[in-house]
Amino acid sequence: MTKGNKELDDSFPGGLPGGIDSSDGTGACISSFLAQYQTSLFLGYRDQWRSALLAMRTRIMDRGNPSLKYGWEMVTLANQFLSQTEVGDFPGRFCENIYEILGAMGRAKGSLNFYSASVISFYEELTLSLIFLVRPYEFLIPDSWHCLYFKRWERKYRSPSALERFRYKQCLAKVCLSFCKMVINIEGSPTKEFALAWRSITLIVVCLINLGTFFPRPREYAELWRKSQEVFSCARLDARGIQGLRGDELIGRLTKVFQEYRGKDSIRLVWGRQGWVDSFAGIPLKGNRISVVPNRPTEERNRNLRKPSRDQRTRKLNAAHILTAFWKLNGPRVLKKMKEHRDATHTLAAFWKLGKMKERRNAACILTNFWKLNGPRFLEKMKERRNTAHILNAFWKLEKMKERRNAAHILTTFWKLNGPRFLEKMKEHRRYFAPRYKYPKNCCLLVDMRGDRNWMY
Repeated sequence: MTKGNKELDDSFPGGLPGGIDSSDGTGACISSFLAQYQTSLFLGYRDQWRSALLAMRTRIMDRGNPSLKYGWEMVTLANQFLSQTEVGDFPGRFCENIYEILGAMGRAKGSLNFYSASVISFYEELTLSLIFLVRPYEFLIPDSWHCLYFKRWERKYRSPSALERFRYKQCLAKVCLSFCKMVINIEGSPTKEFALAWRSITLIVVCLINLGTFFPRPREYAELWRKSQEVFSCARLDARGIQGLRGDELIGRLTKVFQEYRGKDSIRLVWGRQGWVDSFAGIPLKGNRISVVPNRPTEERNRNLRKPSRDQRTRKLNAAHILTAFWKLNGPRVLKKMKEHRDATHTLAAFWKLGKMKERRNAACILTNFWKLNGPRFLEKMKERRNTAHILNAFWKLEKMKERRNAAHILTTFWKLNGPRFLEKMKEHRRYFAPRYKYPKNCCLLVDMRGDRNWMY
């Protein structure tokens, strides 16, 4: 049986994991839970410890002790952060998990009124993971961070997107800002952990160096800077010597502090590019006793940004990355074309207005000149046409009257010549077609035989 399994067997019978006392305060429970979880990580029995803790979940929740619930929540979030990071869903769930951890730390801030090694270690790993993602090819960290945490991060995916890296910068600034608030809260209460206090100062300074020497800085950096100056001004920390120093100036002060550790810890530059380096942010490495740790360059995984992700924020960021890349490539040309189009449109509109005005003036001038030259003749022709029309109309009327008189004369003459004969023929026609009737025997038949007549009455 391994040492880890033996500890588990000794811890759980009849009590809580690792001898956690439910009467401890919230800060003590969070510190103890995190310490046991970190021990399980370093000794390699995280899964067994998590299984045992899950088996105790109902008993922990049934006790109704808020301190145990806070400790349970913090361990759950820490495990979720590491497990989903191993899956590799960057940056959406990764950053969201960090923000959830900071929210839980903020709720428990009033109880964390002492320096806890496990809490500081947790913040150190959060800081290292984000520094690695912000500037994966060169960053400055203590050698102790490199030994404790870097192995879990050196083979992680490194984003080629400047937009994603900028989001990691914002997240890093918020992590350090949360830690500064915790230190200020601790300094407001009596404590004797001066070694851990200097460890806290080291975390803030390392964060300021790596953020302050890498541009562009996020907006949150200004708030972090102001809060860090509040921490450095605390009397018991005796850190007023580094107040107001820029990121590159802090490097020299930090190396001097680590030289006082006499080999127990040192500053390392993790270098992931080909070739050799002799300075960082313009500060020479050899004169400040900063050693270089080569890191095997990891090929950046080419992601299909259009491929659906499990996280909505990741999908939005992918879309934003596509639009940003398109704009960087085509933006100047598009703007130039839009400007040319607007200029051409403006020029054409102005020319059109001038052309219209010029055309109108020209047309008015042409019409005026034409009227001056041809107006009298045109009026004369119109007058002639009116006279001609009047004459034609009068002639037409006379002609009509003449034709009517001629027609009446012709008809009169014709009737005189042919009228009697025409009437005679009409009488004969009527006589010929007159009806014949059969009369009874006693009727009287009169026959008119005069003048070739043969009429019956």
